[in-house]
Amino acid sequence: MDTVHHHLIIIAGPTGSGKTATSLELAAYFDAEIFSADSRQIYKEMNIGTAKPTRDQLDSITHHFIGHVSIHENYSAGRYAEELSLALDRYFEKKQVAILCGGTGLYIRAFLEGIDSFPEVRPEVSEQVRQIYEKKGIEGLQEELRQCDPDYYSMVDLNNPARLIRAIEVSLSAGKSYSSFLGKQPVRTQNFKTIPVLLEPEREELYQQINHRVEDMMAQGLTEEARSLFPTGICGLLIQ
Repeated sequence: MDTVHHHLIIIAGPTGSGKTATSLELAAYFDAEIFSADSRQIYKEMNIGTAKPTRDQLDSITHHFIGHVSIHENYSAGRYAEELSLALDRYFEKKQVAILCGGTGLYIRAFLEGIDSFPEVRPEVSEQVRQIYEKKGIEGLQEELRQCDPDYYSMVDLNNPARLIRAIEVSLSAGKSYSSFLGKQPVRTQNFKTIPVLLEPEREELYQQINHRVEDMMAQGLTEEARSLFPTGICGLLIQ
């Protein structure tokens, strides 16, 4: 390995592809630490449905950004990118290899490529959008986005409530469309080499793994966890 450069091994892949096991093996081999890029495992209150590493796994290898913030905080990919950048700067002062592991492509892209800057969302706007979702469901969010930002409406996954809510919140808070803020951020300067690792198991194997995982989650108390989180409105983001 070229010791002149620091190396960031990025492990990505679909749910159930074995990212956690692979990251643990590589971290042990390189005497490295693991930085999570999972937008659900980052929350303290979301454990079973997000398939967080076990207590033994967390104790065996140092992890970062697991249970990092509360679901009651306003957390974004932009904030994650900034915090990860600072954390890695400190980390690479003492180690050569780091592992970035997770299934949230937006988090990884935000860190590597930069992310557009958006205005702060006002609490009253968040409440307004939450009420739309509760009363009218995803169809209500779709119609609201169509009115306030038809450009983004034409490109976004209309079945993803989290993305609809974010775009509507920004549009209403800023008084101009969410799409008007896109494409403004310069690419982030890197002081490390990236080594991408994409896990792509056969579909049948992947489906079997996911089925087993859901069975294990149910046995661990996924239903009770979902019930406890339901009043927060975050249940749609629960299962990873």
